[in-house]
Amino acid sequence: MSKSTSINWKLFSILFIASLLSVIAVLPYAFDLQGDALKSIPLSLPLVVLLSIIQSGIMFAICIFVGLSLSKKVGFESPVMHNW
Repeated sequence: MSKSTSINWKLFSILFIASLLSVIAVLPYAFDLQGDALKSIPLSLPLVVLLSIIQSGIMFAICIFVGLSLSKKVGFESPVMHNW
C-alpha cells in the first residue's frame, strides 16, 4: 500500500524560498539582540549565520510540508498562491 502525497511542489518551493528570505532578513536584528552571547561562542560569525539559516530552513521545510499535506484534508486552500 503506497501513500502518495499530493503536495504542490511549486507552491512548496515558493513558500520555502520566501521563508528563507525572511530568515535572512531577521538575522541582523536577532544578532543585534544577542550581541553579548555571540561574543562568547567559539564559532565564527559566518558559520553561525550559515547554521542559523540551515536550522531554520529545515524547520520551515517540515512545517510547510506538513501544512500543505494537511491543508487538503482539512479543506484549507490558498487560491492566490495556487493561481500565482
